[in-house]
Amino acid sequence: MAACPTGKTSQRRWSASQTRAGDEYFRLYSDDIVLHGYQGVEPGLKRFYNSFWALFPDARVTVQELIEQGDTLVARYVITGTQQQALMGVAAAGQRIELPGISVLHFKGGHCFERWACSDSLLLLSQIGAPFPH
Repeated sequence: MAACPTGKTSQRRWSASQTRAGDEYFRLYSDDIVLHGYQGVEPGLKRFYNSFWALFPDARVTVQELIEQGDTLVARYVITGTQQQALMGVAAAGQRIELPGISVLHFKGGHCFERWACSDSLLLLSQIGAPFPH
């Protein structure tokens, strides 16, 4: 019943996304992917990642843990990179980020049709020097 790719295939595809081999990464997802945890990312995942890669062109994801069960894959990871464009009014000045995250991906027919993602957005804003309201 395991409908998701093997851990090795998933690891390769996740790694491909971090070397900007985006087409390989996007093949992991169905065209009608349902996303949770990506505020303001309509119409989809490609737009989000293309924007993210423009902000952090050297972004890398280090997968710390992959858990696969049936048609579900859970990935715990850390994203690192250097800000190269303005983000939320904060000019790029070579700020480095180290952002932990976790994603739960549900598969059908070998493609992810639903993804839940969670990362610490306040940590990201703090790392780039964004002002916080008092």
